[in-house]
Amino acid sequence: SVGLPGNKNPCDPNSFLTPPPGQHPLHVREVHHFALGRPWMLGRELFELLRKEGLPSSHKVLDYPCGALSLGIWMIRHLSPGGCFGLEADEFLYRAGVDYEIPLHDLSGQRPTVRQWSPSGEAAGSGGLTMAEALGLGVPSTRVRVDLVVAFWAFHWIEDRPETKREILAGFAELLAPGGMVLVAVKLPLPEPELVQAGWNVR
Repeated sequence: SVGLPGNKNPCDPNSFLTPPPGQHPLHVREVHHFALGRPWMLGRELFELLRKEGLPSSHKVLDYPCGALSLGIWMIRHLSPGGCFGLEADEFLYRAGVDYEIPLHDLSGQRPTVRQWSPSGEAAGSGGLTMAEALGLGVPSTRVRVDLVVAFWAFHWIEDRPETKREILAGFAELLAPGGMVLVAVKLPLPEPELVQAGWNVR
């Protein structure tokens, strides 16, 4: 049989091995896999949907909010090195993705860019930085542009905050390459006439 050192009770939450230096003990126990109330494997299912729809590996993709990279770990491997970007507001989820999931899946060589960022109106606002500034994507004239923004979970938590939605959409617009697309889930973040007036092509 296999047991823990010192014959510790495996059902005792205090009996787990000490995590490696720099690792949060809750990350090692993968608590972040259950933190958002939806299955962790939903990230893989969404990636498979995008792949079957023909997502080119040459595309540059922003995942917002990227959480602990339930989608990102699949997207990073699929895209060319340097092609995957992620922004997340929550410190615990951000660190779980960067400090645990990326090393666990040996993805550092793919050079993903994952940063902590939140809208200026939020309690943990990012000091007035735009999304592009937070990602370090350069000045507008030479900025790296993304072909796709995956924003499945970007807006439902700010349903009553239209100004925050507008700030997020402005960030997307600043990052998108010509012909780029934003994918949202369930419903549009703002009324369609307002989106059209702002220059979005809704479909």
